[in-house]
Amino acid sequence: MESPPPAPSSHTLPSRYYLDPDILEREKTAILYRHWHYAGHINQFTNSGDISAHQYSRVLR
Repeated sequence: MESPPPAPSSHTLPSRYYLDPDILEREKTAILYRHWHYAGHINQFTNSGDISAHQYSRVLR
């Protein structure tokens, strides 16, 4: 049986970009916290004051 050809080389970011908590916080601020995110349809919130909690990026908001 013949081996498949080697995968083409790829380039990734240094590991600190995936592991550094400060970089994660900056990404959350720059990407997640700047925009509204769909959390549910209006029919799910029938009473004034109804809420729905969602977790994204390990942060409950």
